[in-house]
Amino acid sequence: MKTFAALALWLTACAYGKTCSFPRGTLVVPPAQNAAATQGIAVNGLGTAAKSAPFGVTITSSLSQVTQPEVEYCDQAPGSFLMTRIVPNTTTMFGVYSNYEDQQAYAYQTLNVSSGAASVVSTVTLGQVNPQLAAQSLQQVLDFNHEVLQLPSGNTAVLAHNEELVPCSEYPTECWTGYIQPQVDIMGDQLLVLDPNGNLLWTWNAFTCPNCAKELSIGERAVLGEKCIQGPPQYCPITLATEADDWLHMNSISYDPADGNLVVSIRHQDAIIKIAYQNGSGDGHILWRLGHGGGFTMTNSLSIPSPWFSHQHDVEVVSDNPLTLSLFDNGNTRHASNSSALSRVQVLTVDESNHTADIAFNYDLPVYSSSYGSVQALVNGNWWVLAGNIASGSGAVYSQGYEITPAGVVVYEVQYPRWAYRSWRLTGISPFAPEPY
Repeated sequence: MKTFAALALWLTACAYGKTCSFPRGTLVVPPAQNAAATQGIAVNGLGTAAKSAPFGVTITSSLSQVTQPEVEYCDQAPGSFLMTRIVPNTTTMFGVYSNYEDQQAYAYQTLNVSSGAASVVSTVTLGQVNPQLAAQSLQQVLDFNHEVLQLPSGNTAVLAHNEELVPCSEYPTECWTGYIQPQVDIMGDQLLVLDPNGNLLWTWNAFTCPNCAKELSIGERAVLGEKCIQGPPQYCPITLATEADDWLHMNSISYDPADGNLVVSIRHQDAIIKIAYQNGSGDGHILWRLGHGGGFTMTNSLSIPSPWFSHQHDVEVVSDNPLTLSLFDNGNTRHASNSSALSRVQVLTVDESNHTADIAFNYDLPVYSSSYGSVQALVNGNWWVLAGNIASGSGAVYSQGYEITPAGVVVYEVQYPRWAYRSWRLTGISPFAPEPY
């Protein structure tokens, strides 16, 4: 492995018209000898959903000292930029941009970091995409959210919300106690694939996909009854009502190179599905559903209590032979029935032919992160983990990053006094780390 400068990237709250405020992190466990201490960290932090406090990007160049930032990027209020992915060994990152006052200005962006600054390379807005959907008589979307992912083809996969009004008489389980309207607003999800210029190539809709009525029924209310409202703190982009049932809450996409299909995390159903994308030629039917009550049997050879994940984040294909998935198990459903239940890291091996799953690695974290989080396989065999939203005793929230060995030993740990969405260790964002490893 080549030696290169360490890098940290943190997406943090900043006030409109002011310099981004980047909080200094606390080094809890200094990098041990067997830590990948020379790999940079990229952390995406969420400060607040308030309209007056959009998100920005800051970069620091030290792992062991957690120094102040050297680069900052802030978008204009009343919007917010949420970093989702960074392309390894490049200067490119992706994210979604929200504008709470102009829905058509919702966008996904490509950023470049070079010469000590972050700049926008390209922006694709709802105003560009929705007319293309309408021209094909497809349902238009409300926003872009949670995931922007570059596929091997160079095209981009992005998640978006949609919504429908559903009669209570037809779907009574969707009308929660006290609901007095004849219809309930259901927030759904779409998955779009676009070329680098924002031209629509392929789309998938949870309301209309070929076998969604069976595999992902709208009659399945969110596991913990989550709702979404137009106003603060969520600023839900719904238009047909003031609140909606947050039915699915898809939050990550990963690509399986073995078959060219897409693996998607569905937080509010405690489920992972594989969608027949087939490098753009698939019809979008659901190939399988993984999770408690899904179509797979959990082998659980490690005898882990309550082995199934719940309200998970960042489901990633880390190997395709056999199919191996890493994920951050927030554990909200376990926590709802047992307040002492904590979050954990899981790596699952999946037998798609026999519909069985097994836990290859499980690490119980010492914290409960009710939302956000990510897990990344490092080249030294360790795992880099973000617990993104931890409540402190004082009511404040913070995030914690851990590097964990396959033997379950923490060899590096850092804490920030902000919540955070995802965290990456990487190389290749010049001028700090130009060398590949």
